[in-house]
Amino acid sequence: MSSSPSPQEEPYLLGSHDAEWKRLQLQHRLWKGPTDQLQQRAGFGPGQRILDLGCGPGFTTLDLARLVGPTGEVIGRDLDAPSLQHLEKLAAEESHVRMRAEHADAAAPIDAGGGFDGIFSRWLLCWLPNPEAVIARCAEALLPGGRLALFDYLHYGGLELLPASPDFRHGIHAVQKRWRSTGGDPDIGNRLPRLCRDAGLEVTHQEALVFAVRPTDPLWQWPTTFFPGFLAKLVHDGDLSAEGAQAFHSAWRRAEDDPDGLFLTPPIQCLVARRRR
Repeated sequence: MSSSPSPQEEPYLLGSHDAEWKRLQLQHRLWKGPTDQLQQRAGFGPGQRILDLGCGPGFTTLDLARLVGPTGEVIGRDLDAPSLQHLEKLAAEESHVRMRAEHADAAAPIDAGGGFDGIFSRWLLCWLPNPEAVIARCAEALLPGGRLALFDYLHYGGLELLPASPDFRHGIHAVQKRWRSTGGDPDIGNRLPRLCRDAGLEVTHQEALVFAVRPTDPLWQWPTTFFPGFLAKLVHDGDLSAEGAQAFHSAWRRAEDDPDGLFLTPPIQCLVARRRR
C-alpha cells in the first residue's frame, strides 16, 4: 500500500510535498515493528555499511543509520530528487549518524565502494518492471556473507474489507489493473525467492505477514490515508469512474462505523537472502 513510483522512471505518483511525506512518516511508524524485526533477522547492526534501496524521504534510512551507529554508514538511493532532499535534511539534523543520499534508478549499477554488509528494500520491487535486474545488482554489491532484506507484497488482492462490499472490490481491481499496466507486480513476493536464487543468493528466512485490523487500531489509519489520494489519481487518469471511487469510500465508511468492521491487510513477504562466502 506504499505509493512508490509506478514504474520507477515515472514521477512519484502522489507527489513530493510535506503532506505526502507526513503520510509516509505515518506509514513508516505503523510498520516499524515488522520492519525492525526483518532487519534483525538480516543481522543488520553496528559498524555495518547498508544500502536503503528505494528510500523515499529517508525515514527508514535514518533508523538504519541509528542502528549501525557512528562507525557504520547508510546510503539511501532513490530516483525522486525532492525525497532525497528531505533525506539530506534529516541527515543534517542528526549529524552524529553517517547517512547520505544517492540519486539513481534502482536498476542502475551500484557503486559498492568496497561492498555492502546489507541491503534493505521495502515496497519497491512490486512497482518495477525489472525486479530481477535490481536483485542481480544487489547480489553483486553485497560483501560475501552480506544479506539482502526484502519487504514486499505477496498477494495484494488478498486484502479485504468486512463486511464484504463489491464496491470495495471494484476499487481494488482498478488499483491492481493500473499497477500491472505500468509493468509492476502486486504479487511480487511470490517470485522473490526464485529471483534471489537466480541471482546466486541463498534464501535464509521467509515469513508472510497479514493483520486483521479494527477501526480503533492504529493500523486502520494506513489505508485511510492512502486510498483517497490513489483513487483520486485513478479517476483523474480515467482508470476509475468518479462514481466508482465514491462507492468505494462509502463502503469504507460503512465498515468504519460497523461494530464488526474489519480490514485484512494484504499479505506481505518478508525475506532475507545471503550472498554465499
